[in-house]
Amino acid sequence: MLLLIYLLFGVFSIGILSLEYLIDTSSSYFLVSAFIILLALFVFTAWFAKTKSLFDIFSLFFLSAFLFNAAHAIPHLFMLDITDTWIYRYYNDSFATVAFVIVFISLYFVGLGGLLAASKKQQSSSPSLSPVFNLDSYRKVGWLLFVLSVVPIIVTTLKSLSIAYSQGYFALYQQEQLSPIMSLMVAVSKLFLPAILCLLIAYKEKPFYIRNILVSMLFYCGILFFIGYRGQATLTLLSIAWAYNAWIKPIPKLVLLSSAGVLGGIIFPLVALVRMTPGESRSNTGDFFTSFFSVNNPAIEILKEMGGSVVAIAGTYELIPSTQGFAYGASYVKAFLLGILPARLVGGEVLGDWLTWQLEPKFAADGGGLGFSFVAESYYNFGWVGIIFMSLITGLCLGHLALLGLRQKTPHVVFSLALLLTSIPYFARAETSQIFPALIRYLAFPMLLIWLSGKLTRAARTE
Repeated sequence: MLLLIYLLFGVFSIGILSLEYLIDTSSSYFLVSAFIILLALFVFTAWFAKTKSLFDIFSLFFLSAFLFNAAHAIPHLFMLDITDTWIYRYYNDSFATVAFVIVFISLYFVGLGGLLAASKKQQSSSPSLSPVFNLDSYRKVGWLLFVLSVVPIIVTTLKSLSIAYSQGYFALYQQEQLSPIMSLMVAVSKLFLPAILCLLIAYKEKPFYIRNILVSMLFYCGILFFIGYRGQATLTLLSIAWAYNAWIKPIPKLVLLSSAGVLGGIIFPLVALVRMTPGESRSNTGDFFTSFFSVNNPAIEILKEMGGSVVAIAGTYELIPSTQGFAYGASYVKAFLLGILPARLVGGEVLGDWLTWQLEPKFAADGGGLGFSFVAESYYNFGWVGIIFMSLITGLCLGHLALLGLRQKTPHVVFSLALLLTSIPYFARAETSQIFPALIRYLAFPMLLIWLSGKLTRAARTE
């Protein structure tokens, strides 16, 4: 029944928006904002009705996709001024409305894919330990990866902290090319989170270890927030929290909601306000809160900032196919090749860089970027057809993964989904080549080690 209502809602809303687009009335932007918010509420309500969950990979991706591509709908619906946002630097109301219609269609089909996945009846299975994915294997691999990554993560984090403290966050993107040794350290440091997740899984029954892991990660994420890495810090916290909730003990809903409120209402606006300034100013508590309370409404300001990814959709719609043809899947092929081959062999442009050079060349020359999004990439490759089908496939895949995490809480499922959560929500404002290669390396490599460890242990026991 919910699925039928959702389909009817889609037919009705797309029909109304198409009519508004043809007539081009002044209410079009307001109307599409209202439909986007109604859509988000419908998807979350229907998903919860079917799964009893809003803390899973599908819900978190959909929330991220809404915030990064459609957050402007909230202030616009309440008639608040958003003309100081990125999209109004380049486009007028009419063009912004078209971009929002694209966002609505994409979110609608992501939601449809998720609800189709949730509508399929599946038997829940009891957690069981595979002989080759046992807790001892996670413990051994966790400590191995920790030993390999702990020095690189300390060195790279301290270097970023030093640059941000002395010059501000933007200086991190204006550095010269890394030396081979530093590049290697950056690559190895990314094994740190897989190591922590392995240990979190392995020491499920050891509260002492769990407490130390949680405290250490909170401290680490605090440093990331201070540097200005909001996304990395948030996704790291999200990954650890989801793994703890799924494997160790359910986190009370009030704790999850209050934590989300503190992040979105206080920490995000604070970091956004002060991260471009040198660290001496940031470390002054008085300056911190003076900056915070000088903003009329920090929550609205953060929505206006986060919703800026819609400019990538508008820019791609403007430039493709008027300045160059559709890519017909080239960016997806490139992302796959980057996962198995060195970047210098694959070549190709970063879509976010391409767009920034097209719209804001001076900003691009200074090392800045407008970002991209999964919506813009689907249009870049296949136009309107791509928006529909790639969004539907995304929703179906994430819906099935979410159900897997809800119904099969085995170590390898928890580990895999927790690692996916460090990247998948970010995909809402990124391109495939920024997500897929890292997943191949930093998910497949630890899983291979865990499998090999289990195999060797079994072989030793049978001798």
